[in-house]
Amino acid sequence: MRVLAGVLLALLLVITTTSAYIRLAQTGLSCAGAPDCYAQRQPEAASAGDVGETTARALHRIAASTAGVVILVILFVGWGGARPSERVAAIGLLALAALLAWLGRYTPSSLPAVMLGNLLGGMAMLALGGWLLVALRRRRPAVEAGALRPWAWVALALVALQIAAGGLIAARHAAFACPSFPDCAGAVWPSGAQVGAFDPWREMAAPGSAADRTDPARQAVNLAHRWLALPTLALLAWIGVRAARSGVRASGLALLALSLAQLALGAAQVLGGQPLGLAVAHNIVAAAVVIALAALLARTKPS
Repeated sequence: MRVLAGVLLALLLVITTTSAYIRLAQTGLSCAGAPDCYAQRQPEAASAGDVGETTARALHRIAASTAGVVILVILFVGWGGARPSERVAAIGLLALAALLAWLGRYTPSSLPAVMLGNLLGGMAMLALGGWLLVALRRRRPAVEAGALRPWAWVALALVALQIAAGGLIAARHAAFACPSFPDCAGAVWPSGAQVGAFDPWREMAAPGSAADRTDPARQAVNLAHRWLALPTLALLAWIGVRAARSGVRASGLALLALSLAQLALGAAQVLGGQPLGLAVAHNIVAAAVVIALAALLARTKPS
């Protein structure tokens, strides 16, 4: 069962990584002559000429189908010897897989809610998969670090908000709205920004000019992601240090390293002109943070 859980987690990483690549490539992030060509491509356009995107789609479908089979095997074969919490995690994985399969019928979509559903659903599966893998290692006793558990849950909530804000940047085609770092065109918050830009059920026309790319609504989405990153990364680093000192050394050091890497990647994205590779790496590190927090929760027990 531990082997199956490890295979499942690896498949989920492939799914989220290829999904990020497809999602970001569809926005035109890697188009020649960016940012002028950014967001000009239709999401429904065929990608027959894009070898990278075609390969990513194939890997995504294979990994998703295989992950569904592995989840069913874990659920039915391991049901009798599983603890109640492990059964709940397996059922949750199956429910999320079904939800994402249903959302796949409406993907790609110009509605941000569909993109966010896919993104957050995939990250939730990673959290459950990481927790299940660590929980199945029963020979390792839980660590007495219960004081960290509430903070780990708070960190997970903040990371989820950060991931949603990052997904909203892609949905709003706001990657080039703030070319400077850490401010946005010399401002810490744009004037005239509307709250509606954060509504995932509200569509927004793709930018057709340089003025459209830097309008206040897109700048607000971008800056919200940046300013929320400050307390999130600070909390992750603090949890990492405390966890390393409390006996959960692997999870603690991972959180500390990942928080620093995420900050560096975010700055490099902006200053480097939003290359597709760095954007995908940013998504991978976010997935690793989710797994590390889930592992921390599985390795500790309440006080």
